[in-house]
Order: sequence, then structure tokens, then C-alpha cells
Amino acid sequence: MQNPVFEKDALTLLGDLHHKFGRKEQAIAAYQQALAISSDDQVAGADSGIYAGLAKIYADRKETGTAIAFYKQTINGIEQVRRHIEGLPPQLQNSFLQATYDFGGVKTADIYRQLADLLISQGRIGEAQQVMELLKVQELNGLNPGTRTSVARLTELALNPTEQEIQKQYTNLIAFGQKVKDCKQDCSALKAQRQKLFEQFEAYQQTIQKTSATAH
Repeated sequence: MQNPVFEKDALTLLGDLHHKFGRKEQAIAAYQQALAISSDDQVAGADSGIYAGLAKIYADRKETGTAIAFYKQTINGIEQVRRHIEGLPPQLQNSFLQATYDFGGVKTADIYRQLADLLISQGRIGEAQQVMELLKVQELNGLNPGTRTSVARLTELALNPTEQEIQKQYTNLIAFGQKVKDCKQDCSALKAQRQKLFEQFEAYQQTIQKTSATAH
């Protein structure tokens, strides 16, 4: 029986490699397959790396609204992890906070900065400041373990209605991916439904892009 954790990691790595070599559609497909795999012992925020990879792809494609939604999902996942390690000894927390972690080939701190840059490009200065405040607190905590600021007092990054809809549609898409993966016999109907959901998601992104272009 295949280990779901190993399978998920392998698909995430495959997505990262596709992305590295410019095969964005293949990368998205691999990331979606990875997200469709769940396990009972999966920790909170475990999919942050996958969403970071997706965010970078959509940013590269100039689909800024979708990229922002995925970057927020990434950072909220990272913050979940940070809250879970808050009870560990300071030395272990520092190891986590100061180490270089790759999320789709991107350092953790750079994810915060990339989201802030996208928000600024949209004129959303207040949200960008909140993102950088989260990063600032984590960096200060790493430098000064004796005067730590509790991340529990920091709120998660809120999603606006458009970003909530993106998250909803993508969650439905991933859920159908799980159904297709679990299907053992005639899966054509499920695959057709999943393709329809994907086309709806792509169409929604185009609508977002047009609206954004008009607003700016």
C-alpha cells in the first residue's frame, strides 16, 4: 500500500521541478494532485508549501488576485505552524524561525515580502503593512528569544469576498480530485465534472483580471 505522505511529497517535488523549468500547467496539475491527498496525521499548515508554489505560478502569470489568495493561504498556514511550536524550548523555536525553508523554491521570509509587493501593486497598503508586521514579529522573536511576542495575539490574514470565492472554488476542485483518485471503476463522469469545475475556476480568474484591469 502506497504511503500517502510519501506520495504527497513526491507530487509536491514534481510540481516544484515543473515550475522550475517553466512547465506551469504541469506544475499546477502536480500541485492539485498533491493537495487531493490527505492523511489522518496531517498537521495544520502542512499544505503551505504547495500553496506557495501555486501562488508563485499565478503571480508569474500576472493573475494577481489568485496569487494573493494563495499567498494568504500560505502565510496563514505558516502562522498555524508557528503557533503550534510556540510551546517548544526557545532553542528549537529559533531553529525553525531562522532556518531556510523552501516553499516551492522560495524562502519563508520572501513569501511575506512577495505578498506585500502584490498588495501594494493593488493599492492595498494596509494589508501589506499587516503582512510585514507578521514577518517583523517573527524575525524579532528569532533574534530575541527572551522577549518573545506571542503569535497567538496576531490575527490571520483575512480574505476578501473575491479571495474567499477563489478558495471555495479551489477547495471544490481539490475535493473532486480526491474523488477521481479514489475512483476504481468508471470514472469518466467524475473526470468530466472535475474538468467543468476547473474551467469555471479559470473563467472566474479571467473575470477577476478584467475587473482588476478596469479598476486600475
